[in-house]
Amino acid sequence: MDAMGGISMLKREKDSWARQLVDMIETVKLLSRPQGASINEIVENTSVERRTVFRLFKTLEKNGLPVHEVATGIIERQKRYQLEEGAVLKTPNMAALNYDEILSLYALRGNMGIYSGTMIEESIDSAFRKLGLILPAGIRKAMERYATLFIPTVKAAKDYSAMQETIDELHYAMLNSKICTITYHSFHDDTEKTFNIHPLHFFERDGGLYLFAVAARFGNVRTLAVERILSLEIAEQEFTYPEDFNPRELLDSAFNIIFDDPIAVTVRFSADKVRYIKERRWASEQTITDEPDGSVILEMKTSGWGEVKRWLLSFGPVVEVLEPVKLREEVREELRAALGVYG
Repeated sequence: MDAMGGISMLKREKDSWARQLVDMIETVKLLSRPQGASINEIVENTSVERRTVFRLFKTLEKNGLPVHEVATGIIERQKRYQLEEGAVLKTPNMAALNYDEILSLYALRGNMGIYSGTMIEESIDSAFRKLGLILPAGIRKAMERYATLFIPTVKAAKDYSAMQETIDELHYAMLNSKICTITYHSFHDDTEKTFNIHPLHFFERDGGLYLFAVAARFGNVRTLAVERILSLEIAEQEFTYPEDFNPRELLDSAFNIIFDDPIAVTVRFSADKVRYIKERRWASEQTITDEPDGSVILEMKTSGWGEVKRWLLSFGPVVEVLEPVKLREEVREELRAALGVYG
């Protein structure tokens, strides 16, 4: 068998197995209703064929979910079936989960690398253990296979295992709108500063955990790296959430985590980078124009001058900055300096 044939077979096997799991969950959902379900209803709402419905019932029974007949009609297809009462209590909520919801749960679990070693990770694992307790063994085993589809990565992720108390206190302060006094290590001038903040939201970026907070002295929203908070005290006073603050909009406006003056950038990428550039959204406001020579022009409005410059420098000779002129000159000088290092 060739490689493509093997991949196709694996895909068919995965799809078939996933479909069986979805059918099992949907059937449990139907049988858990007070009125139970008829064979017709099961066939209409799943991909199970009529001739295999009773085989599915036997599978459920083997996994601790016995099915019994609740009403007898004149003919077989008018009969109704239901899970035994004790079995229904075992699966009150999970029966309502569909295939996409299960995948989403495990996808989220697989992307919690920055919380490795913290109480958040322990709480997530505890939640999944509790979900497992209300599932029959067979369904639980099948669901656990989904976890292997999502591989977490912690490469370049920051270590927050020693920051659990600070993270917990920030959670409390945000939920209860409490003013906090923090001592913070400022990266750009390597100094420690103490000031009051109104903590608003956490967000993750490139393996780091950050905080949107209003700096009380200045009244503006700032971005703080959680690992640079050296101490934190929660005050009794409460703050009012800023009405005009939209965290999602702010995140979308920046190229990474620097939220400064907006800039309009126009760059040309050579033909060998076109597919890569087109595959991604680089800014909430962007346009990509094809050029006759196979290159593309990317125009975007964003913020974070230094971050945009570092990103452009990473492409070396396959990118040309067209506008703004000041950015073009800075990139030229950086490349000239780099050339000097290598002689």
